Amino acid sequence: MKERLNWREACEVLGCSKSTLYRLVANGQLRAFGVGSRGRWYSRTECERFVLDRCGMAVAPLAKAGASG
Repeated sequence: MKERLNWREACEVLGCSKSTLYRLVANGQLRAFGVGSRGRWYSRTECERFVLDRCGMAVAPLAKAGASG
């Protein structure tokens, strides 16, 4: 798998739209590299880490087996 992603590939990894991708960059939540005449690219590792971090925050901890509540 390649590490440098164009915006379409980054959106696919993130599961978001182009405008959401650009908003994440503008808000400092994700970095864009190579900005300029050669275009932007995004790190696959950083995109995957962002998804994992977001999923981790959205999931409630599981109750222990046998715990009442």
